[in-house]
Amino acid sequence: TKRAQVMAREIADRNTAALAARQESKTEIGLIEREEAVRAAVIIDLDSRIIAPANKANQYFTVGPEANFTVLAKNLFLKGREAGVYGKVDSVTVAAVEPIKILNPQLGRNEVVALAVVAIDTTLANPGAGEMSLVYSYTLVLTGLIAILIFYILYRVTLKPLEVMNERIDQ
Repeated sequence: TKRAQVMAREIADRNTAALAARQESKTEIGLIEREEAVRAAVIIDLDSRIIAPANKANQYFTVGPEANFTVLAKNLFLKGREAGVYGKVDSVTVAAVEPIKILNPQLGRNEVVALAVVAIDTTLANPGAGEMSLVYSYTLVLTGLIAILIFYILYRVTLKPLEVMNERIDQ
């Protein structure tokens, strides 16, 4: 959930200026939508219309469990919640929704104009058993090599000078 939250906050921070200037065409997601295990990374307005990425612009974000989660988060923001919402959407998906706020001069305060939504498939984000066993075996082999190197250095520094001194004493 932390990864999704950081990505959503990044999208919100990056696009606040463009939305404040009413330039929806300048909003962008960046490379976040291409990250591993990301199911959805979008900016939507309060009517669930997608603002960014450009290839999905003007479509409605209404399909999937993350869309339902986004509607619940939107209602919380409209009631006055300040911080982002994140959590488990279903058994394999976590989502984070961050508000994009701009100053409303009539009200004299920041109000939510859009939402940054990121959904991550946790089955793809976590390493599998084969990948973990490879990491463990690599670590075990590397630890063994380092141990052999340390024992060799200790032998050369301590035991070898004592053997040389013993031979000289014997002579």
